[in-house]
Amino acid sequence: MAERKNPPSIRLPLSGTVASIEPDGWGGDGHVLFLGGAEQSHVDLTDQTRIVYEYLYRISNVIDALPAGPIRAIHLGAGAMTLARYIAVTRPGSPQVAVDIEGGLLSFVETHLPLPEDTVLQRIGDDARIAAGFAAHLLGGRVDVVVLDVFADADAPAHLTTTGFYRELAALLDDGGVLAVNVGDDPPLTFFRGQAAALLEVFDGALALAEAPMFSGRHAGNLVLIASRRPLTRDWLDAVVAGGPHPAAGLDRDELAAFAAGVPAPSDDPDQRWLAANAERRRRLRRLTHGLDPDVPAPDLDEEDPGPLPGPTAG
Repeated sequence: MAERKNPPSIRLPLSGTVASIEPDGWGGDGHVLFLGGAEQSHVDLTDQTRIVYEYLYRISNVIDALPAGPIRAIHLGAGAMTLARYIAVTRPGSPQVAVDIEGGLLSFVETHLPLPEDTVLQRIGDDARIAAGFAAHLLGGRVDVVVLDVFADADAPAHLTTTGFYRELAALLDDGGVLAVNVGDDPPLTFFRGQAAALLEVFDGALALAEAPMFSGRHAGNLVLIASRRPLTRDWLDAVVAGGPHPAAGLDRDELAAFAAGVPAPSDDPDQRWLAANAERRRRLRRLTHGLDPDVPAPDLDEEDPGPLPGPTAG
């Protein structure tokens, strides 16, 4: 991949990770978002419906399978907002909310990779679990799609992997709505199996999509879990799988249950320690936004609790 000599970059304040945007090197108007030197997202500014990452392509097939017309979508872990762009173009007028714990990443991406004209998107810089309900509120209370794309492996934030969190997301979905979860994992896919077990426990409809060899459990890569409050039929799954990219395969509910057998569904920490950790993160963020050292307590600021922290909005 060709590298730009001085690609735009930003050091994200919470993680310290450097985000940069570089041409994809294929000679068009494609760009790649890097986080910490690793590829995270791809966007083609000439055709913002073009999706090159396979797992995102599979999720776009699920979005295409929803009834025609605008949809209400929440993106938890937005990256370069690839799917938000896809929805904006293929379903004009769709109201959407993008959530990322590094709120500055969203504005950085939009500055250098503008969204399609007339995109209806609001942004929230906050923890996905804290912000999900607020995001649904901004969209009228119930939504058609929630995309959860925050997992890289078993080191994912524990409070975003539990049956408790998935129950909260289920409550945000309309009757025909779907949850799409990207799960990156290594053999023998223990983390993925645990996430599958959690969705099977919470949702009436639960399926999996991946490149066919992934279901052997012998390869590292990305798999997609799809869940709905209503059962999802084999015919529906087959139609989504047929959309590719190939070689593609899917597991229906029974097959997924067999694949996940023996791995327990993660449950919430009974002491809810993630809430304390999140409160400290928010205190650090408030200090940063006031130009203070995030590691030095600031009593006046630290006593505040402003709730979810929405970013700038666009309509």
